[in-house]
Amino acid sequence: MNFSFSEEQNQFRDAIRRFMEDRSPSSEVRRQIESGDTFDRALWQGLVEDLGVCGIQVSEAASGSGFGMTELGIVMEEMGRALCCAPYFGSNVLATEAVMRCADGAHRARLLPEIVSGRRIAALAVAGADGTWAPEVRVDQSHFESLINGTSYYVVGGCEADLLLVVARDAQSQDDEMSLYAVDADADGVTRRSLEVIDPTRPQAEVRFDNAVGRMISDGRPINIALSMAFDRAAVALANEMVGGAGRLLEMSVEYAKMRMQFGRLIGSF
Repeated sequence: MNFSFSEEQNQFRDAIRRFMEDRSPSSEVRRQIESGDTFDRALWQGLVEDLGVCGIQVSEAASGSGFGMTELGIVMEEMGRALCCAPYFGSNVLATEAVMRCADGAHRARLLPEIVSGRRIAALAVAGADGTWAPEVRVDQSHFESLINGTSYYVVGGCEADLLLVVARDAQSQDDEMSLYAVDADADGVTRRSLEVIDPTRPQAEVRFDNAVGRMISDGRPINIALSMAFDRAAVALANEMVGGAGRLLEMSVEYAKMRMQFGRLIGSF
């Protein structure tokens, strides 16, 4: 079994690295953090249009690139290396994986092209107050409408998104079965609050729903297992991002050890 990257994959990595070095250098990342900007929309358009990475793991039939987790891992690793400030993980990993695994065919066909094209930025609202994916959000069926109530916590990119994918339970049910709903982020009854986080490059939000109208996009069957699969894939992508960041730190440490003098010697000689 061959675990090495192909020539095409290495060329793909080189293209992403050049883009990140040009469009997301550390000086620009610091500027964004200090200014309070959550992400640069010009950079985002570059990711969507120039690199075309926003649907890297999505099938070509759904307007994606038709690649897989290896290519997604390469993208995430290079973004981690550059500390790229963009809603990519929240929208094009978490939310996209949830749509691919949990939504029915008709809603997948409608939502995925919108997310892949960057026309809509999506966020997955699933966590309860304790951080686990045991949502405190409930849905009441009233006059043929789904009215969503409750609060989702730690929503990655929640304030930047214009589409919220909400994991909720039926208010009349006592079991743990969950469904997936789509809610417009600016709909009546939706209140978003930005959270103070340790990592300013990965904004999170608290989202409150007060009789917000949503539409079920899963097929009525419990999404528990499918959602678990989506989270497993997102965890792999996030691990790749962390590898990229750690790799860049190692490079910087080695570079510093080769030029820093102490006691008349380069510290790397010790």
